[in-house]
Amino acid sequence: MHVIRVRDGVEFARIAPAGFVILSAFHSATQVLHVDIWITCGTDSHAGGDPHPSGEAYDISVGAYSVDMVLELHTFLEKALGPLFTVLYESPRSPDDPRLRSIVWVNPGASAPHLHVQRKKGTIYPPPPPTARNV
Repeated sequence: MHVIRVRDGVEFARIAPAGFVILSAFHSATQVLHVDIWITCGTDSHAGGDPHPSGEAYDISVGAYSVDMVLELHTFLEKALGPLFTVLYESPRSPDDPRLRSIVWVNPGASAPHLHVQRKKGTIYPPPPPTARNV
């Protein structure tokens, strides 16, 4: 059985509604892709204004995965979460593999390659309910 695992020191001081959706997608990925997912950052390690402290972003380690698995997990999470969420392959340097270069967001301050998943900037989750006119 594959599960979500959490690195020592990761905090979950708050989980916003978008955070619950992200965690649910992580769980689904463990079952469908048959991998354990390690959360390496929750509400810790980021300044205010960043989506991590608000419980709307999580980082997961990809260091133990093959390039194919990183791509498969990235695609799975994008599809599972939909347009109100962002899934970034974040790395401190440009990867050697051209398939990863097509999805990388280079962040020299990142400690290691990982997937960063958050509510998309400029959106609200949950979205406002439809009005009677829109139904």
